[in-house]
Amino acid sequence: MTRIGRYYRIFGLAASIIAITAALAPSHVPIELLRTLVFAQIVWTAISLVPDRERLAIISPLFLLAIVGLIFYAVLPLAYSTIETPRYAYPEQHARYLTYPGSRAEYLVLQFGSLCLYAASWIRPGDGIRETISGGWAGKTHRMVVTAALTLTAMCGVAFLADARWGISLDSVLWAVPPIGFFSLATALLFAKGAGRWAVIVVIAATLIFLAEFAALHLARLPMAFLGFAGLSVIATSKIHRKQIVAGVTIAAVAVPLIAIGAVSYRAHSNSGAALSLDTFTLQVERKILTRQAVSAWCFEQARKRHWNDTENRRYFGFVAGLVPRAVWPDKPNLSRGAEYAVKYCGARINSEKIHAEALTLLAEPVIQGGKYGIIVGEICLLVILGVASLLFFRTGVAGLATGIALLPWLTSFEQHMAFYVANCTKMFLAMLPFAIALHLFLRQVQKNPKLRPEQ
Repeated sequence: MTRIGRYYRIFGLAASIIAITAALAPSHVPIELLRTLVFAQIVWTAISLVPDRERLAIISPLFLLAIVGLIFYAVLPLAYSTIETPRYAYPEQHARYLTYPGSRAEYLVLQFGSLCLYAASWIRPGDGIRETISGGWAGKTHRMVVTAALTLTAMCGVAFLADARWGISLDSVLWAVPPIGFFSLATALLFAKGAGRWAVIVVIAATLIFLAEFAALHLARLPMAFLGFAGLSVIATSKIHRKQIVAGVTIAAVAVPLIAIGAVSYRAHSNSGAALSLDTFTLQVERKILTRQAVSAWCFEQARKRHWNDTENRRYFGFVAGLVPRAVWPDKPNLSRGAEYAVKYCGARINSEKIHAEALTLLAEPVIQGGKYGIIVGEICLLVILGVASLLFFRTGVAGLATGIALLPWLTSFEQHMAFYVANCTKMFLAMLPFAIALHLFLRQVQKNPKLRPEQ
C-alpha cells in the first residue's frame, strides 16, 4: 500500500467516527461540516486508488454505491433547492421538498457513504487478473472468448427484439436477458485488447448497439449505468496514465448523463409529441433527475420521522426473504412495495389506471421495519454483503470480475428498498452464474494445458 493509502485509512476512520456521531447526534455536527468531510473523503479515496496495484478497487461495489448514494441523495437535493420556480412540482410540494437538505435523513445518507468509502479502502484485488486480461494469453484464446461473448450478446439482442417487435412473448425469461447480456459484454470488453485492434472496435460497437437497443425498448437507467461502469472497468484494468484517467472520468461524467437525458427527451417526444428542444431537455433534467430525487429524499425523511422511535413489531432481517428465489419459494410475498410506500410516506393517491411507486433508498426500509436500531442492523448487513461481494469478484479471477462488472447496475441501486435490492441482486447473479462458471472452467483448462495456449 502507498503512503497516501496508509494516511487515508487514518483519515477515513476519523471521518467515519465523526459521521456516525453526527448521525446519532446531529445537533453536535453542522451538516456543512459533515458534507465537506465526506466529499473530502471521496477525493482522497479516489487518489489512494489511482496507483496501478490499487486501481481495480475503484469498481468495488462499496466505493461505487457510496458515490451513487451521495450524488443522488446529497448533491442533487441541494441542486434542487436552487430552483426558484419549479415547472414539475406544485409550489406547496416544492416547499416541503426543500426541507430535506440538513435533515436527519441526509445525515444518515452521509454517514452510510462515509462508512462505505472507508470499507472500500480495505478491499485489495487478487493478483493475476490484469495479467490474464492483457498478458501472456493474448491471441487465439482471447479471440475465442470475445467471439463466444459477442455471440451470446447477439442472442440477448434478438430476445429483446422478439419480445418487443416480433410478438413472441418471453415474459417468463426476459428478466434474465439484461444480466446475461451485461455479463457477455463485460467479458468481451475485458478480453478485447488481447484479441487485437479490430476486436476492440467490434466490441465497442456491439456494446453501444446492445445498450442503445435496451434503452430504446426497455429502461434507460440500466444500460446507461452499465456504460459508465464498463468505462471505469476499462480504466481499472489497463495501464493508463493518471492524466488520461482524469480526462476519461471527466468525459464520462459529462457524457453519460447527457446521453441518458437525451434518451429521456426522445421518449418524451415519441410519447407526447413534445418538441426536441433545449426547453424539453432542461425540463427532463428537472423532472427526471432533480425533482425525482428531491421527492424520494423527502419521503425517506418522512418514513424516518414516523418509525425512528418504534419499539414494537421489529423485523431486523426482513430483507433475507430476497435471498430465496421464487422458484424455491413459490408463495414468496411481493417485495416491491413502492406503491404502498408512496401512499404512506409521500402523500400519493392511488390511481386505478396507473399506480405511482416511490423509492425511499436502501436505508428507509430498515428504519421502517426496525426503527433506529433497524438501520444499524441494515447498514452492517449491507457493508458485509458488499464487502463479501467485492472480495469474491476480485479474488475469483476474470470470470468473477466480469460478473462483478455486470452486476454493478443492480449493486449500486441506492434508491431501491432493501429487500427488493437483495432480491434483484440475487436473481441477476444467479442468471449470470452458469456462464461465469463456464468461463472460469475454460480459463482453468487453458492455464493447465499448454497445448491450448496460443503461441506468443
